[in-house]
Amino acid sequence: MQERNSMPVAEGPHPLDAADPETGVVRVCASRCSSCIFASEDDPARYPISDAERDAWTDRVAAEDGYVVCHDSGQHRPAGAPAAICHGFWVRYRRQSLMLEFIARFARTQRVDPPDRPAYPRTPDPA
Repeated sequence: MQERNSMPVAEGPHPLDAADPETGVVRVCASRCSSCIFASEDDPARYPISDAERDAWTDRVAAEDGYVVCHDSGQHRPAGAPAAICHGFWVRYRRQSLMLEFIARFARTQRVDPPDRPAYPRTPDPA
């Protein structure tokens, strides 16, 4: 596992594939997870990343026609839970990314509930 722009990145061939390899159905979170990176920066449950870091990272991913897997359905997901595209990323970039537009128009999608996970602990800002 590597760290890039403060977000974990899994390694290996398609480790966080939101598409079912047998059916081709693409999973998209039906709602934000409890610690979604697209929640307000003031939300104490939000994954600890600044808006600027998130925007730089997600803008680059969208520009490269990629997608962001919900971190609660990604490498931190409970055993057996499938990876799914982050709801916040889907809503924000669906019309800006050729990949997401293609998925929205032509692929079979399945809306899945994000795993119910505890919120990430926030560390207080230094005084």
